[in-house]
Order: sequence, then C-alpha cells, then structure tokens
Amino acid sequence: NGTAIGTAIVADIFPGDTGSLPIEFASLNNLLLFDARKTEDNDELFKSSNTAASTVIVTEINPGNAASNPQSLTTFGNFVYFSADNGINGRELYRSNGEIAGTTLVRDILTGDLSSNPENLTVAGNNLFFIADALQLKGLGDFFQTVQQSKYSQIFFFEDVKSNNYFWKKFLSGIFLVVAMVGLDQDLMQKNLTCKNIGEAQKNMYSFMGVFVLVNFLFLALGALLYLYTDLQQIPLPAKSDYLYPTLALKNFGIAAGIFFLLGITASSYASSDSALAALTTAFCIDFLDFKNKSEVLRQKLKFWVHLGFSVLLFIIILLFKVLNNDSVVNSVFKVAGYTYGPLLGMFSFGLLTKRQVHDKWVPLVCILSPLLCFILNQNSEKWLGGYKFDFELLLLNGFFTFTGMFLLSKRNVNQSTHVTQF
Repeated sequence: NGTAIGTAIVADIFPGDTGSLPIEFASLNNLLLFDARKTEDNDELFKSSNTAASTVIVTEINPGNAASNPQSLTTFGNFVYFSADNGINGRELYRSNGEIAGTTLVRDILTGDLSSNPENLTVAGNNLFFIADALQLKGLGDFFQTVQQSKYSQIFFFEDVKSNNYFWKKFLSGIFLVVAMVGLDQDLMQKNLTCKNIGEAQKNMYSFMGVFVLVNFLFLALGALLYLYTDLQQIPLPAKSDYLYPTLALKNFGIAAGIFFLLGITASSYASSDSALAALTTAFCIDFLDFKNKSEVLRQKLKFWVHLGFSVLLFIIILLFKVLNNDSVVNSVFKVAGYTYGPLLGMFSFGLLTKRQVHDKWVPLVCILSPLLCFILNQNSEKWLGGYKFDFELLLLNGFFTFTGMFLLSKRNVNQSTHVTQF
C-alpha cells in the first residue's frame, strides 16, 4: 500500500530461490490477472485477490511442460484480453474472466499453427484495437511457409482406409486414370501422335509430366491460400468449392482481378472445348460416317453439322451438370470417368495381355453391364462392405469387370501360330 509495513509477499507461487517472475498485470473487478510460472519455463495465466489462498493458476492454456506465455494483458469490459499460445493454434487472441470456463480463444486469426501475434492492445471507446499479423507474403519463401504451417498442408493420408483421401486409393486410381484419360483418349493422345518420331513423343510426355507436377503443386498451394484468406477475412464459404475462387475474384479482389479471372477462365475453357470438339468431330466422322468414301463437298457439309451438333450437345450437358451435380466439377469428372473409361481400360488390357478371340456381338453388352454393376456396388458399398466407400478406384473395378466379362465370352484363338526360334 506504499508503506514498508504494508508491503509483503502475497504468495510463493514457485517455491525456492528461482521465482515465479510475475509480469503483465491487469485488474478485473476484485481480481488481479497476471503471467507467472509455478515450474521452470511454464508461464501461464494466474489470478489473485490479495491472499495466498486466492493466488492460483486460472487454467493451463498450453497443457504440459510447455508455456502459453500470456502477454499484453488488457482489461476490456468484463474480460481481460491477452495473447497466448496453446501449442496448436499459434499465438492468438484470448480473453478471461478469471475462471476456467471463461478463458477462451477469441479467434484463430491465422488458422493452423500460424501465429498472428496480437500486441499493443488498446481500448478506445467500445472497441479494443490491436496489431496482428495477416497474410503478408513478401516472397516465395513466405508463400510456401504459410501454406506449410497451415491446416491445409497435408498431402498424404494413411490413417483411414475407408476415407476417400486414403493414399493408396488415390495413388493406384490416379495411375489408371492417367492411362485411361490420357493414353486412351483421342483428344490427348493425338498431341503425342503428331510428334515426328517416338523419341520426340517420349520427350513430349516427360516434359509435360514435369510441368504438370509443378503446376499441380502450385495450384494446390494457391487453393490453400484462398481458404486461409477466407478464414482471415471471415468470408462465408460457398456451398460448392468450385465457387470459392470466382466469388473471391469477382467480389473481394477488386475489378482488375475480376477482369483477369474472366479472361483466364474464357481462354482455358475455349482451349479445352476446342480440342475436345475437334476430337469428337473427327472420331464421329471417320468411325461412323465413313468419311473416306464421301465426296469433298459432302465432307464439308457433314463436318459442319457434326461440329455444330456436338457443340449443342456439350452445351446441354453443361446445363444438366449444373442442375444435377452436387459435388465439385473435378471430383464429378473423375467419378464419371470411372464409369465411362472403365470399359475402355478393360478392353485395352484384354487386347494387350491376351490373344483370345472375343465374340464381337457380346462386347457392347459387357461394356454396359460393367458400369451398371459398378453403380450398384457403389450405391451399396457402405452397407455391404462394412462402411467402405468407393472413390476414383471405381475405374479399376469397372475395368476388371469388363476384362473378366470379355474373358468369359471369348475363346482361344485357334488361328494363332506358334513360332519357335532355335539358337
């Protein structure tokens, strides 16, 4: 109380000659809240009402031997606000009324284990102002570090076999998706077939492989930053993840970002649809309309109407996709590919691995029944297989059903000759 006789130790929080080192005091009603330690390097939030019995720890914000180190204690309303680190969310803004239940994290400003480091807490009127770190990325180093330390950085999941993100499900299905959707696709395959020799085609594939790995990694990181930005700005997430980037680009990033977004999405869509329409038109004209036996005038007319017809068909499919689809576009495309490319993968494997002769008239039936069986199994897998839910690996199952069906409906090729080489 300012006198020698009125100056006394309130409580020996950390017995011995080390000391509890109380700092950062803030008064709240009849309580004094402060930072102190009761063991070595274990600073936590304490309270006292001027007696030894009342001088106790409020709660261990960071349980165990680690310390939460409460800092910048500031009284505001019926709470004391401060920054602390719980070991999970990094150093963020907390508040306490002196009770365990009343000591809570106000907001995880930078999600994950990133720290916003609130400091300089200042009361002005009915507001509490403070300085905190936001997503200030000054270079590639900050960019990758921010993503790495966030909750969105995990790439490989090995914990739950039933999860759609389980590593081996994604890895194996991804391999065969590439084989089916690139190696067996008319649109993408022709990019390699137009190379002048096999060496150039291989170089083309290897170079694209390296570029795609980098591009995919970059887009994943940029996607994580978009979610970090929405967390920071408390922007409600749209119902579908496909809408996140358009929503931010058109509503939150300014006019310039919106213009570049529209230009980019238009350019990429045109490039993809242009090559797809060319492939569809070419395949249909040659395989179904017997183009080689038509006159040049008739070819031009047929080509125009086929191209126009596929354009209208794609437009209708896009509208139906908009109405019926409840998942992201990427996931839905791969799921549809599991049904449509499965028979193609099965037929390709059968022709590559066997020399048996199939009954051609039964092949279409096999290619219809295989996706149908997969659909039935996919709809009931959780009930029949103990909670297991199929994802992109449905492509493998579809291909297996097609391969098995063709094998059962085939016979040994009696015209196959055997060649014996004598050394």
